[in-house]
Amino acid sequence: MHNQRCTTWYLLILLLVLAPLSHADKVTQNRVGTLSWESTRVPPTISLNEANRAAAKYLGLTATSDRSAFVQITDSTRYGNVAQTVFPGWQLHYTGIPVANKNTGASSLVNLTVLIDGSTGPDGRPTKALVAAITDINQATWLPPILPKRDYTQAMQDDGWQVDRLPSTPLNSNATQLFAALWANNGIDPAQAGQILLRPMQVTLALPAKRDSSGRLQPLQPSGIYWIALVTGTKTHIITPPDSIVPSPATTRDERYMTGLVALFSDIGQQSVRGVYLP
Repeated sequence: MHNQRCTTWYLLILLLVLAPLSHADKVTQNRVGTLSWESTRVPPTISLNEANRAAAKYLGLTATSDRSAFVQITDSTRYGNVAQTVFPGWQLHYTGIPVANKNTGASSLVNLTVLIDGSTGPDGRPTKALVAAITDINQATWLPPILPKRDYTQAMQDDGWQVDRLPSTPLNSNATQLFAALWANNGIDPAQAGQILLRPMQVTLALPAKRDSSGRLQPLQPSGIYWIALVTGTKTHIITPPDSIVPSPATTRDERYMTGLVALFSDIGQQSVRGVYLP
């Protein structure tokens, strides 16, 4: 009986120790936002060397992947009447990519995955477009949401973002610059965040806007290529109660905060354009 009690207490202690990690374990390495990828038997449409050269351009530095695989990529973002897009591409992993905060001078080394589009464009050649740059899941810092989850694509729609997939990526900025811009603007060190997804996309914004002479709202931001940054598993915003609420043990004992952010940056100059905090 004594041994059974010891075993039971040991199991309870083990579960308590592992509980904080359970949510992070559910966050898969091959699914981020609306993107997922899996192995495929389809022959590569572009060579690994070509994919590495394209990725180096999108990262803005000379780099060679330490892991690679030709995969099938699924994008479940709705584009018009198309609910899901499936295409081949390269999954390339890089270790120790340097990112610097231009405001503070701080720097970090980031491990990340780059997805390169291997589908054929209108000219009959593989596009080699940048699908996304994604930091590795940081198991040590990952924060599970403490508030009801909100779909980030719905948050973008509610804020007036209309997005479309880019058939090619003639970019003025690179992913390293965008990680740095997010860090400088929002204070999120990409090496310490739970995870960050960067995607260049064609975006039309309804806001901010002004009324023209006929009274109709006209967007102030031009349509074009923007970078969408999705931050998850990270304390992005602390929620403070209104001044009218009298502090009580229920409101002061546990800090309430957001663990996500979807932010929009311009491709030219990496300027912050819009942002929505997510639970």
